[in-house]
Amino acid sequence: MIPIEDRLASFSRIDLTELNRRAALMTRKDTKYLLTSSQVLAFLERAGGHFDVLDIEGKTAFDYNSAYFDSDSLHCFRDHNQNRRKRIKVRYRHYEDTQQFFMEIKLKGAGGETAKLRRPMAPEHFHAHQLPPELDDYLKSVVKAHHQKELPHSYRKTLQVRYRRTTLIAKAGPERVTLDNRLRFAQDHREIALSESLWVVEVKSPKGVSSTDRVLKNLGAKPASLCSKYCVGLSLTSTTARSSRFTPTVKKISALG
Repeated sequence: MIPIEDRLASFSRIDLTELNRRAALMTRKDTKYLLTSSQVLAFLERAGGHFDVLDIEGKTAFDYNSAYFDSDSLHCFRDHNQNRRKRIKVRYRHYEDTQQFFMEIKLKGAGGETAKLRRPMAPEHFHAHQLPPELDDYLKSVVKAHHQKELPHSYRKTLQVRYRRTTLIAKAGPERVTLDNRLRFAQDHREIALSESLWVVEVKSPKGVSSTDRVLKNLGAKPASLCSKYCVGLSLTSTTARSSRFTPTVKKISALG
């Protein structure tokens, strides 16, 4: 079997500026899939002529380190578990290869669209367990502007998620596909690493349905609607969140791994 890295070597490459010009997609609809390495290879064989790959200083795979924040009652997790139409996720993200640090807020709208807002943050905040006042104020102002409601909660770090990502950018139309593997979850002193043969593939597009989804369907892949990294990671590492709508996804991950 030809390694995935070798298959990607045949793709045309673009830089981050070009990615943001063609497919920034800060407001979009996402469809996630759980694939094996052999399925990812088959997808790349079929999709190669339609996508470029993000390249930064000669690399096409990049390490991400995310710290998720939630309230003491885990309202972000519970809103997702209860399938509330308007909900949020709050995280810090360290793009390790470019040494960039951002606070990122993902807001799910009533129509199923996802808006992502972010702002640069000081590196020293990344390891803090509470939101500093300026970032807490920013979060509350964003939620009030987008969801028209006050946010009464205070937030603490609840989960650390690390993985490696490759990003494909459609040659025609605003679409991106991210390929994530080597996922690791940590909460307090409990850590779980998923199999390297398991991939979370996410198709990001303005409307949520594209030719890429049809290709994946033809390969036998089915959308994994309950595949939030935060919610799955919390289900794996926390007894508090273990029994939830995400349990079938956790079982599928175990079967694929």
